[in-house]
Amino acid sequence: MDFALPLRRAGSAAAIAALLSASLFPVLAAQNLPAERAGTVAAVFPPSAAPERILRAVALADGAIVREGRWRNVIVVRSEAPGLAGRLRQAGAWLVLDPGGLAGCFAA
Repeated sequence: MDFALPLRRAGSAAAIAALLSASLFPVLAAQNLPAERAGTVAAVFPPSAAPERILRAVALADGAIVREGRWRNVIVVRSEAPGLAGRLRQAGAWLVLDPGGLAGCFAA
């Protein structure tokens, strides 16, 4: 039995995933909101973050949950207190984005 073809396909899929991630991250990082931002934002947490950890992070940031995102590690949060974006990042969010912009792809 020849295992070369399935291994080659798996390697190609991994390479495609790596290239997609490498090209998407700079675009998302450029959309990252300044720390002083308040209002409604989309917070992107690590994919491995447990729901309890995300809820705790939102509470620590003094935010209110507006809705869930398309994936379980994305949550739309609101607070009128200045610094919401910075507090969410301090609490563990990888990115804090405008839910009406590119982050709309993440919001359900």
